[in-house]
Amino acid sequence: MIPDPAPLHEEIMHPAPGGTACWLRTKDGIRIRFAHWRSGSNGTILFLNGRTEYVEKYGLAASAFATRGFSFATFDWRGQGLSETVSHPPGICHVDDFLDYQHDVKAVRSALSKLALPRPLFLVSHSMGGAIGLRALHEGLAVNAAVFCAPMWRIRFPPPAQFAARVLSAAAVRVGWSRRFVPGSGPSSHFELADSETNCLTSDAAIFSFLGGQLRLRPELSRGGPSCSWMHTAIRECHRLMSVRPPNLKSLVLLGTDERVVDPEAVRTLCAAWPEVELELIEGARHELLLESGELRQLVFDRTADFFLAYS
Repeated sequence: MIPDPAPLHEEIMHPAPGGTACWLRTKDGIRIRFAHWRSGSNGTILFLNGRTEYVEKYGLAASAFATRGFSFATFDWRGQGLSETVSHPPGICHVDDFLDYQHDVKAVRSALSKLALPRPLFLVSHSMGGAIGLRALHEGLAVNAAVFCAPMWRIRFPPPAQFAARVLSAAAVRVGWSRRFVPGSGPSSHFELADSETNCLTSDAAIFSFLGGQLRLRPELSRGGPSCSWMHTAIRECHRLMSVRPPNLKSLVLLGTDERVVDPEAVRTLCAAWPEVELELIEGARHELLLESGELRQLVFDRTADFFLAYS
């Protein structure tokens, strides 16, 4: 049994009864918040969320997978949600090296073993979690199958900005600006900067409003733009992932046709080099496939559950 309980703000979540949260300590000494729902016997889904995200955002996903017979586990990355952060200014998404996130994955994997949650273990990863999850598979994370939702295998920039982002973020790190916001960003979250029509996350106005409401009620969960170091090391890690042979694992990649955050071309390129992968386009969906409009959302949950049952 894992001690040291942590907060789980169920009052701001979509109904997801039965969740438990606790603190974990990574090998490099960072305290992260971990939550799980022992809610099904078909196996356990380990969910890796994206940049700026937090456990409570995916209460809806925990419930949806529970109705399909799966237990669910997720956590706050270092520097996000309620997990420990060592960066300043407040609200920044920072990591010194993208590979540091692997310490978080390993701490969670160890916790899952101690909790003896239902087997087999499956991986679902979203956006930034898609890069971290792919690296974890390369490093030996043992799962029966994986689903990647809008994976960040390259960040989407206008073509001229791709080169500029790589050069300028590297230069910023060299001159000691690692923990400064990327120019043009700041502590405000996407929910403060966009509305239900202009946002790039979901076409569901009610969901977008609900997520913004979560952060108004619990502002400590909110994060804004990335640090220069995050940008530099994220670009570098994406380049490395695109340059190595994909893992030998049955995987499904889901990508919205209205994707505006990650680079769809990189997703197609990596999938074309991956014999074990299926790529499926979700017509009309934006970036947050698990938080899209009702019909699209149900399609994603059903497709994921069916895929995992085929490899259980």
